[in-house]
Amino acid sequence: MQISINNKVIELFHGAKLKHGLLKFNEDYFRAVMDGKATLLDQYGNLVEINGAAEDGVSYTVVTVKE
Repeated sequence: MQISINNKVIELFHGAKLKHGLLKFNEDYFRAVMDGKATLLDQYGNLVEINGAAEDGVSYTVVTVKE
């Protein structure tokens, strides 16, 4: 299946979680989300959990949290 993160297409196995896509996309972004320094939004602007299921064809965006 395919998702996109910050406009980059990522190939994932069926049943993958968002953390798998984020790790494949960029390990620094994964750490930022895990540390609460960034959030992950779906294509509709909804906050999504990193341990949630990745959905085929959906676009996600990593947003840095301002302190």
